[in-house]
Amino acid sequence: LPATRATTPSPTTTGPTTTGPTTTGSAAAGAASGGLDRNLGQVAAPQAWRAGYTGKGVRVAVLDTGADFSHPDLAGQVAERADFTVENGDAVDRQGHGTHVAATIAGTGAAARGERRGVAPDARLVVGKVLDDSGFGMNSQIIAGMEWAASRADVVNMSLGGEEPSDGTDPLSLAVDALTEQTGALFVIAAGNTGGAIGSPAAATAALTVGAVDGADALADFSSRGPLVGTRAAKPELVAPGVGIVAARAAGTTLGDPVDARYTASSGTSMATPHVAGAAALLAQRHPGWTAQRLKAALVGAADPLPGTDPYSVGAGRLDAAGALSGPVSDQPVVALGTFRHPQAGTAEAKLSWTGDETPAAVTLDLDVTVADHTGRPAPRGAASLSQTRVRLKRGVPAGVTLRLGQERFAGRAGLFAATVTARRPNGTAVATTPVTFYVEPPSHDLTVRTVPMPGLSPESMTWANVLVTNLDDPLLYAGGAFTTPGETVTLRVPDGRYAVTAAYSSYDPVTSRQTGTLVGDSDVAVTADHAMTLDTARAAPLTATVDGVRTRTVTADFTYLQTSRTGLTWYDVVSGWGEGSIVSAGALERPGIGSLRAYGAFGLESPADAAEAYLYQLVHDYGDAVPADPAYRVTPAEQARLARVDQRFHQMDSPGMVTSLRRYGFTRDGWYLTQHRTYDLPVTRTDYLSPGLLWQDEGIYGGLLAQEGAREYGPGSRESKTWARQPLHSDWYDDPVGAEYTCAQAPYRTRGNLHVDLVMLTDRHQRADCLAAGTIGVRRTLSLHRDGRLVDERDASRADFTVPEQAADYRLTLDVDTSLILPVSTRVTTSWTFRSAGPRDTGAVPLPLLSVDYALPLDAANHAVGGAATFSVRQAHGVPARRVTSFQVWTSTDDGATWRPAEAGRTADGYRAELPAATPGQAVSLRVKAGADGGSGIDQTIIRAYRAD
Repeated sequence: LPATRATTPSPTTTGPTTTGPTTTGSAAAGAASGGLDRNLGQVAAPQAWRAGYTGKGVRVAVLDTGADFSHPDLAGQVAERADFTVENGDAVDRQGHGTHVAATIAGTGAAARGERRGVAPDARLVVGKVLDDSGFGMNSQIIAGMEWAASRADVVNMSLGGEEPSDGTDPLSLAVDALTEQTGALFVIAAGNTGGAIGSPAAATAALTVGAVDGADALADFSSRGPLVGTRAAKPELVAPGVGIVAARAAGTTLGDPVDARYTASSGTSMATPHVAGAAALLAQRHPGWTAQRLKAALVGAADPLPGTDPYSVGAGRLDAAGALSGPVSDQPVVALGTFRHPQAGTAEAKLSWTGDETPAAVTLDLDVTVADHTGRPAPRGAASLSQTRVRLKRGVPAGVTLRLGQERFAGRAGLFAATVTARRPNGTAVATTPVTFYVEPPSHDLTVRTVPMPGLSPESMTWANVLVTNLDDPLLYAGGAFTTPGETVTLRVPDGRYAVTAAYSSYDPVTSRQTGTLVGDSDVAVTADHAMTLDTARAAPLTATVDGVRTRTVTADFTYLQTSRTGLTWYDVVSGWGEGSIVSAGALERPGIGSLRAYGAFGLESPADAAEAYLYQLVHDYGDAVPADPAYRVTPAEQARLARVDQRFHQMDSPGMVTSLRRYGFTRDGWYLTQHRTYDLPVTRTDYLSPGLLWQDEGIYGGLLAQEGAREYGPGSRESKTWARQPLHSDWYDDPVGAEYTCAQAPYRTRGNLHVDLVMLTDRHQRADCLAAGTIGVRRTLSLHRDGRLVDERDASRADFTVPEQAADYRLTLDVDTSLILPVSTRVTTSWTFRSAGPRDTGAVPLPLLSVDYALPLDAANHAVGGAATFSVRQAHGVPARRVTSFQVWTSTDDGATWRPAEAGRTADGYRAELPAATPGQAVSLRVKAGADGGSGIDQTIIRAYRAD
């Protein structure tokens, strides 16, 4: 979900609600029945079709990036089209989003033998292009499209939105409400993909707002959820499959993870929403006279409940497309009763009704009600009652009851609640569920937080303080604060309850580049009346770290504080000190009586300037569930023995300006950021000592070239060696499964109809990524793919998707990188990978059986030849059976590749060894290596000016 932007106060821009990276493989694989994709069976679409409901005679508008009108799945499906992004536009989808959405609604599945059809395959589509080819559109364009679509369609799908939370009074939401009332069209809108509060236009009262679940009906992490800001109304009303959804791929686009030339897998509430729009079309066919409100109510009421979930996240449950097509239906969707004001008194009521089929046969429904807060804790006994527990439905006449809630029963139980009324047949089968939501207001008080000036700073220093105030029971009740200047006072109106109150003070001196930080506060403060407190930096003590028997100087220090509420939501703050002599301090924090607390101190301790050998200690101390008054950390000899050791060697590229530096990030095992440390002016060798039990990610930086590894954990007492910036720079691929989610690269893979590559243009070692997929100034590149000797395509890229047949074939992938405009070494690198590959049978993905070569040339720290033998290691892809390397050859050239001489390569225990030619001072040596393995895998790599003699 791209952020809502405002280059000026108006207009704003809105983007499609998809996530990235998308999920493919297991989430999308499998079939519902008869070869249909699983998501169709998950929403009971085949049952609806068998009952005769396919959306025939119903129009569904798709307001999106347009559509690929040439796609076989959309042939004959589009009744009208219009383009609101450019004058006289063609409404063609060049981004891929709108085509995927349209086909999920009403695609025929023609390109997949009918297996991949939409939920309403006989509905007609009205396509309005309101988002441009980058996936963004102005509010004025979107509203114009809404007005056009609402007058032409029964249902309007809007898989788009902004990231900023909305209370439903933004222009797009108000337009949804107005157009629904004026035209009777049902707007089905994606909840968004922030994982947080719902934005525009999904916040519209009249909208049927849709969240996303995976194939197991688990709420997707990215799915935005309620309550709405301001009103605390529950949204979304229901959820639908939105993870790894396979649907039509627009020609020439690479949205999601392409499966083949015609289909791609994508994830997001954008993918969930068209399932619901298609189900609305089925229901509109069944009841052509129904208004938007009746369609919405029936679909929500018929949703399959998801026990143990938060109704403010999933609404009434997961879509059941067949559930509302016959038998009794609910006459209301999710009901919002608003706020039970403090002090709670009196009775709140909701009128609820159900309607049966227009037949003489009477249907009896038994009714029951349960009440719980949004975390699942039951409400007090007797809090809710129904005016009657049984209704009889006949001849399509509604029958109703009154739900009564005794507000005084909720006194002292502030928070978000839902009373769920379930209508059942006499045999106990659930027919419809109706969540009735409300907020119980606690008494509120003024919390005054006084901050203090930071002492001992230069006049040039900039200072700031971040005050956080968070409810310990449930941050949805209150989570706020203020970003202010130290010395200012902040007053906040907070509900009665217990809170964590902290202030993170920071300063930065632009003259010395010194940064300092202090965190003080109270992890558990009871606010039962107006309350004032001072968060004084004088209460803090410096974080220090010492290593017994070792002289060090502190260069970086960080203090990270994380606290978790009773409901499981976590918030955090970090203060950092950078530069020698920088100070980070922390005040004592006690273990809270509600929820939990975690705190960490992180330290970068370098060797003194006069040390005989360079070393670095990167340490993290876990303070556990409380921070002591003295947070000093001492590393005893016993702890030193548990530190991981990394013996580092640093080269400097034989190129002016390409100075080597190293940056290392530290994370907790569950991914919370703790620290980073960057070292310039590196020595040739250095010994690093790292705390175990954490994730560490290293990045070599060679001038402007990145060499990024994945985040990994080093075992206690482990030892390993690393070499950085040793030539030659060469092209490669990355597929390290350890810490892959922390890197910019993606492993090469293929589906049954698409081959995806993400190559590293320049690296010094395998499993280091350069993050240059977007290209860089001065580097020219050409990527090509051949299949069985014929060119598939050629691109100016290092990352690409190629459409390929499913059948097995021999491939040659070639990347040519020309750096001669900016580098004196590795001026041209040409690499060809050969491999044999076939697509998987399902919509999953398989890795490509590629080879790679690592070089260990006899070079000094300046990357000049020193004489001796070079060693080479052949690497193989993860996830494929190991192949026997059958050949390895080396050639050298001292005339920039005009002529080549073979170098005898002999096998060693773990690779190959070859003598390189003696070069005259300043002479450049070029290399060519070629390796082959069983199964057709091979690599042929040429590096012009791999290194120079001194």
